Order: sequence, then C-alpha cells, then structure tokens
Amino acid sequence: MRHPNSTPVSTNTEKQRPFGIERRRATRRFLPSLLAGMTLLGATAHGQSQLSITQVDDNRGDYSGGQIPRYGKIEIDFQVENTVATNLQLSYDAAPPPGVEPGTGITVNALFTPNNWSTVYTQPAFYYQTFQEEIRGGREWFHPTEHHVWKVRFTPHREGNWQYRLTARDASGTTQSATYAFSVSSSPNRGFVRVSQRDPRYFEFEDGTYFPGLGYNMNYNHVDWERPVTANQANFQTMAANGIQLVRLWLSQWGISSSAWNPWNAQEDRFHGRYIPYEGVTFSVAYPGSEVSMIVAAGNPNLSSCMFIGWEKARPAVKRNTNYRVRVRYRQDGVTGPRIAGRPYGFVAKQGGWLGNNCADPGVGAVVAATYPGNWQTIPDVEPGWDILEGTLNSGTSDFLPLFYLVLENATGGRANVDYVWIQEQLGDGRYGPNIVSKPWMAHHLYFEQRNSRAFDKVVELAETHGVYLRPVIHEKNEWIHNHIGFDGEFTWTGSNNNFYGNRRTETKTRWLQQQWWRYLQARWGYSTSIHSWELLNEGDPTNDRHHILADELGAYMRQFAPNHHLVSTSTWHSFPKTAFWTNWNYPNVDFADVHLYVPRDASYTVRIDNSQPQVAGANDYADTAAATYNLATLIGAIGKPVIRGETGFVVSGSEPPDPQLLPDRDGVWLHNFIWGGIGPGGLIESYWYDRFHIYGRSGDGVDLRGRFRSYYEFIKGVPLNSGSYRDAAATSSNPLLRAWGQKDTANGRLHLWIQNKEHTWRNVLAGPVPPASGVVTASGFSPNTPHSVEWWDTRAGTTTGTETLFSDSTGALVIEVMNLQSDMAVRIGENTGGPLPPRNLRITVTP
Repeated sequence: MRHPNSTPVSTNTEKQRPFGIERRRATRRFLPSLLAGMTLLGATAHGQSQLSITQVDDNRGDYSGGQIPRYGKIEIDFQVENTVATNLQLSYDAAPPPGVEPGTGITVNALFTPNNWSTVYTQPAFYYQTFQEEIRGGREWFHPTEHHVWKVRFTPHREGNWQYRLTARDASGTTQSATYAFSVSSSPNRGFVRVSQRDPRYFEFEDGTYFPGLGYNMNYNHVDWERPVTANQANFQTMAANGIQLVRLWLSQWGISSSAWNPWNAQEDRFHGRYIPYEGVTFSVAYPGSEVSMIVAAGNPNLSSCMFIGWEKARPAVKRNTNYRVRVRYRQDGVTGPRIAGRPYGFVAKQGGWLGNNCADPGVGAVVAATYPGNWQTIPDVEPGWDILEGTLNSGTSDFLPLFYLVLENATGGRANVDYVWIQEQLGDGRYGPNIVSKPWMAHHLYFEQRNSRAFDKVVELAETHGVYLRPVIHEKNEWIHNHIGFDGEFTWTGSNNNFYGNRRTETKTRWLQQQWWRYLQARWGYSTSIHSWELLNEGDPTNDRHHILADELGAYMRQFAPNHHLVSTSTWHSFPKTAFWTNWNYPNVDFADVHLYVPRDASYTVRIDNSQPQVAGANDYADTAAATYNLATLIGAIGKPVIRGETGFVVSGSEPPDPQLLPDRDGVWLHNFIWGGIGPGGLIESYWYDRFHIYGRSGDGVDLRGRFRSYYEFIKGVPLNSGSYRDAAATSSNPLLRAWGQKDTANGRLHLWIQNKEHTWRNVLAGPVPPASGVVTASGFSPNTPHSVEWWDTRAGTTTGTETLFSDSTGALVIEVMNLQSDMAVRIGENTGGPLPPRNLRITVTP
C-alpha cells in the first residue's frame, strides 16, 4: 500500500541550500528511444515547462502504524516532469571527462534528515520500469509494461522523526519537491555489516553483534536470475536454517551493466566455453550516439554469423497467441553470396530451437524478417546508411519467446552491424506495446537492463527475509567496451585492463561510466542491510597499483552515501599483496582483504605474500582439511582488517577440477573439519567455490552437507569475538594427536576450544575406524583458583551436552582431561560465576 503525500510539512524554517548549477544549453545528440523497453529520451525540448517533481508517494502504509521500522526500507515513488535529459539512467554532468558528452543526463536524489536538516543524508534515485509478474508453467514471467517511475530506497538507521525532500537537475536547471515527514520505530534488525571497531579481524552488525560470515560462492546462476523466487527460496531457507550467512555471487554475470555477460550470444560452438561469453560488439561501425554496435559477419572465423537471445538469460515473456512486430536497426556492408547456390542470402531475423552450427544455413529456423526478397520490409532509417528490418511473429501457445536469432544467412562474406532490436505487441491502429527484449540497445554501457534488475530486487528481498547476506562481484576486468576506451575517451583497438583500471586518480570516460553503475547499485540496492559488501571485480592484477586505486575509488565513492553505504573490497588472481595493497595506508577505503587459493590433492600449497618467496600454507592440508584453513589464517590473518578467502576448493591440481575423491565422504567429515578449523585467531572467513559439487546437489547423489555449518554457527554466534578482548588460546596438549584450537578472553574469564583427534580426517574415516586419543589440554592466563561456568558441545548436533563449573588452578590454568576422543568436541567457558565456592578437583574428565 502506498502512502500519498498530500500534506507536505512546512519548510519556512529550513535553510535553502544552493545547488551551484551552471545553466547552459547542452548539445543534444540523438539517442535511440527504447520505447518503454527502457525509455531514455527526455519528453521535452528546451524552452518548454520548468523541470518539476510530481506525484510523490511512499510505502509507509505497508508498515504498522505508518511508521518505518529502524533499518526498514522507505520507498518513494514519483515522477520528474519536463526534463531535457536524453538519457534518464545517467547522471547530469556539465563537465565530464573527455569522450562523455556534457549535460545529457539527469541527477535525481533524495535528501533525508533526522534532526531538521542539521544532518543531511543523500540517497540517489533510479528510473524504474514496472513489470507484470506471474508464475506461468512453473517459471517466473516478467512482462514489461509502459509504466515507468522514479524511485528512492533508503534505510533509516535511527528512531525518531525524519524528513525528506527530492531534488533533480539537468541541463535546464534544478528543482526540488516539498518536504515530507515520517517516523521511524524500533525493530529487531541489527543494521548494516561493518568492520568491528574493537577488533578489526572481524565483522559485526551496527548494534555490535558479531557476524560470523559462514558461507560459500554461488557462482553463475546458482542464485537463479531466471526464477529469482521459485528457484532460490528453498535454497535460502535451507541456508538460514543452517547459519549459512554470506554468499559471494557475480552480479556482473547477470548482464545488467555493460557488455560482459550481455544476453546476446554466438550460436557457433567455437565461441562457447569462454571465461566471458563472446560479446560480439565493435566500435568500428556505430549508430550516432550509440558508440558501439553488435556485429554479425560471414566468412570470418573470429566473428559470429549468428547472434541470438534466450539461452544464457531468461527468454523474453510473451502473451499467448499474440502478434508481435519485429524491427531491427542495422547497417549492411559488403554482403556476398550465395554460399548454397539457388537459395537467397542476406541479413535475417529468425526464431526456433537450438539451431547449432547450421544456424546460418537457409531453411534452418523460421524466418520472421529478411533482407532478401519475400514478404518482409526493409525501411531506410533517418540516419544515412542504416535501415530498419521489419517482420511479424506470433507467440502461439507459448509464454516465452523461442530462441531469437540475427543471422547473415547463406552469405559468403560481409557483415551487418546491429544497433537496436524491437519486439512489440501489435495493438492495432498503428499502436504497439512495450519492447519485450530486455537488452535491445547494443550500447550496453549506456544503460542498465531492467528485467534482471527486477529479478535481483527479488533476490535481495529474499535474502532479507532469510538473514542471508550477499557479496556481489560488480565488474568484469575484461569487459570489452571498458577495455577499449583509452584515457583520452576515444576507442582504441588495443584493448587493455589498464583502460579498465583507469588513469590512477584521474577520472577517465571509463571511470565515469563505472561510477554510473556504482550510483545505480547504491540507488537500487544500497538500502538493504542484506548487502554485505561490493566486490569490485573477480581476480584483478595483484601487482598493478591502478587496480588498487580503482578499488579505493569505489570505496570512496560509496562512502558518500552514508549511512546506507556498504563495505568494499576486490580480489586478485594470485598471491596476497599485504603491504603493497591490503594494509597500505594509500588505500583507506578498501575495507577488507581477499585471497584466492585452492588446495591441491596430496601436495603442499603455497601463498606468496607481497614479493616474498612463496610460503607453504600446509604440507598435507588436502587430507587434513582443518589445517587447510587454520594454517593459512595463521599466515595471512590478523592484519588490521578482516580477511576472506574468496575462493577455495579441494582440487586435483591448480584450481580445478574439483576432486571427486571427497564424494564418498557422505558424512562430510572434510567439511566439518574445514569449518571448525576456522576457530583459530587468524579470523579468516572461507568462501568455498564448488558448492554444488562438494556440498549440495552433488550430481544427484542425495547428499546435502549444508547442515555441517549449523553446528559451528550455533557454537560461535554466542561468542563476542569482536569485543577486542580475544587472543589465541595457545592451549597445549599432552598428546600430539590431540589439537586444541580456539581463543581466550582472560580479562573476562572466557575460553572456547575445539578439541580434535587429528587422526579423524575424511581419508582416515573412509579407510576404517579411527583409534581414540586421550590427553590433557591446558589453557593458561586466567585468575588463579577461580570458578568458571563450562558448556560442553556436541560438534555434530550443534547443541550443548552438559554444563559444569571448572576451577582454574593455582597458576591460573584451566585444565581439561580428555579420554577416548575418537573425533572431536568443543567447550565454551564463560564468565566468572562469582563468589567463593568449595574446593574441588581442578580437572574435568570428559569421555565423548
């Protein structure tokens, strides 16, 4: 339910803040209208009515008493009238870097205050397309509508009375709305995830609660973008039930921004299996204002003759038994043929199933529009050299468009460059519905795809419901367009990651485009406390300071949106540049460190820290999975900020393939030990890569090991590790086969330990029964002769098995005698119970 704002509060006592906008005429270049697929064109020209903000309402009616809960979302809808902006998804900039035309966008913000404008928080707005949303045939059906609205999403972080107003500026000037008031009530939400101010090894919520961050990677479509609710809900529910909190996913793969992972794919086999799918874009030929086009070519092994949509991304939703007009803006050059004599050749739009390597053959697929003779139209475009290919298709009984192809059919040479594709319902009387193609404009870098943006809305909402926190990777360093824009703003054939990373602190065109995406991320999803952090990219250059600077620039950019800002980091493809980057004071806006390191079968693995010789992280850590995490944490943890191993896995060699030798361990001893091995003082958070191979899914063998996370989560979540008082327990064992890892807070009489029989590894368990081990474990440094409450934990069930009182001895040592331990156990020792107690045996004997 929306809350109409018909009675804005008085602004008589408020100080008016000048915008300092230069009023100037922008040179308007023609940009292709997206015709409700995503409207970019402004509605008016210079000299018409004044820029204004209208139809303001918000979602207070969704909450009890009309009050926004603390850390709950206030969502404001409104319209911006009479803008002269030619691209509503890019911000207004009167003096952008070279290569960016000044003044073509519009900047729309909301200003929030909890104290009558003494403190002002800015949250950017975004332009939003609405969809008709249904479940059809078990699949989520997102059909675009003609309705667009501006939105602001913001999360107030304190209770009390708040106010907001909306502002807009474009090349015609500035405007602002009236001021509206709302109230914020208490809530159980713990707030955004931050780095602990008391112990920077750890993350915590804003209320000071420790955030364990257990989780793994859910790469590619493991967080499903085609069915964001129906395919993800059960998964998120299972994660919530087992304390799996932190998910790393590549939002870059959703194809919302720029050309990498865009929904247009090459059909030919030779283009498949690439790290980033073949983009098919070029700057050699482009429609005015588009800068790039998609190329379809014949006779060139490096270029595809058949580009199509509906494979890597969701197929466009269609209405059944409906006629759709198909239009393609293209330029055709040097096309020759026929390749197969007696058959027509030319540029063709067709549909069908999987057409394979024969896609460009005549008679393969159903032609809906073509340049060769037939019942189709080719209409000259207003731009010389460009044409519009037009045809009709009928949806039949389907709810989704079949695979849709653009092909140089039966040609021996030449090319067609595609700028724009429309597929619109025929409404009659020359009227057409919205464009159902989700990314129709090949200038992928100049707008943000709306269908998958809406899908990610739903994923974020699902995460909020189930207490899951997302760590999205937001860029691809090998993004074709960004890699081919030089520092001077001009396109260059010499593609380079340095173009992507940028000219250090100088703003380039690529950096400006990246900031547009950062702004959209913050505007659309920055409100959510379930966004853990933004990861700049996957595996950048660890030695390139341009990469380091870009990560820091992202952090600085996002911090301007406090209190709704999020943590920022990046990742590298090898080594651990500790002093060069992660702890370097030149990069203060990078909040935590990351390392990618896999554990190979039956071999030691090493990590290079800065420029030192590689250091062995473990000699036999493939079998001893607890040591695989504990030893690395000892090497690279506790550096003054949290450290995440963003990718790891137990593999045959290098970083792949995942080793099937672990699969017979159906009880998940390997994962159990790997998780509990994180109890040490290094603070390393693990994010396993092969989630569906080793943890769940597992090729349909019915084994689901996600429950192994719950036992550790239940144990560790109640330990205030972020308090700043915890240090290595430095416990000793009288038996070298017993390890005792954990931490202690001697000032408050706290200790937690995981005590494991080192022989209880997954390999040994598969080989046969593991002999039990006995010994004495001692942790020192506590007050002498002092009672301490003790909880004994079952590390499989994640529950306590008993409680007792344990006295420290005369030296301040806590002594635990362990007898016949076959696997492992855990103990949590709490604060001093207070008061003198009768003398008793200073040892506790436990027989698990």
